[in-house]
Amino acid sequence: MTDVKVLTGLAPSRRFRGSGFLLTPTTAITAHHVVRGFAADQVTVELPGGERLGAGSVETDAALDSARLALATNGAGFDVGVRAGMPAVGVEWVVTTQPIGNDAVLSGTVDAVGHRIVNAAGHAVTALQLRVAQHLGDFGGYSGSAVRLRSRPETVLGVLCEQVQARGRGGEARPATNVLYAVPLARILARFGVTVPGDLPGDPPGLDRVRQLLADGDPGGAETALARTAVTAAAHWYWRARIAFVRQNLESTSAYLDRGLALDPHHPAALALKIRVLLLSNEATARSAAADLANRSTGIDPGLDIWLACLAGHGMFGPGIRSDHELAVLCPDQT
Repeated sequence: MTDVKVLTGLAPSRRFRGSGFLLTPTTAITAHHVVRGFAADQVTVELPGGERLGAGSVETDAALDSARLALATNGAGFDVGVRAGMPAVGVEWVVTTQPIGNDAVLSGTVDAVGHRIVNAAGHAVTALQLRVAQHLGDFGGYSGSAVRLRSRPETVLGVLCEQVQARGRGGEARPATNVLYAVPLARILARFGVTVPGDLPGDPPGLDRVRQLLADGDPGGAETALARTAVTAAAHWYWRARIAFVRQNLESTSAYLDRGLALDPHHPAALALKIRVLLLSNEATARSAAADLANRSTGIDPGLDIWLACLAGHGMFGPGIRSDHELAVLCPDQT
């Protein structure tokens, strides 16, 4: 993993503007506002040890407050090894960037995923809300840093984009709180068409058996296998719901999903199944509820976003009777 400093301006008067990291030996990621207004020949990244690489091109997205720098020279030889991780509430993170001198290494926990904010540029964006343990009063220079999984720092969850100022009257100088926002890396990869290996938490071994038994039409066997499998409480209720769904008991499916979503309101698979159940009820109020839930769920998970876009594209939230066969054929289950 390689953190970098982002310098802007023309040589020899380049100035430090923010942070970033190498996504691949030829690509760096930073925040849009770090490089805003600068042409590619005015952007340079500084690697650990002081070596500088110029940007061959700069692609930015103000709405996501993110930027992709295609490097004119290769950063080969540096340990990149970035993997894309899926953020979850309660996960511990670390930012290993040290913008200036003895700046602190930041650490903390993810307080919320799929949190909607209006960023400093006035764009609505879905962000990770991070609680930071270090009370610095100002986090200037950390923008563009990789938010890494503390237990596996090569796994990047998101990119720092904003600090939250303490409340106060207009015009007053206000320190930063211990809340930071980050854009999920999955959103940035999708936006710029870049792929890196995934490092998403896999299913416990027992869930493979549960999944297979459900696919074979054996909900009883799946229920027995689930009882022998250690999963989180939210996942337990989701799989109970899947079993009830195979039994065509939509009422129990919905009830189990409500219990799971009360524990983890951003569980992508549970959200997808809840929307599916609402559509299959074939009632106008349920279709409206499905559309509302889909709107609130957008941005939580890339796979879920694709499925929701498919539903919308086929008019599934509009009037008409929906069958499970129709949903499965037009918009296959992403879970």
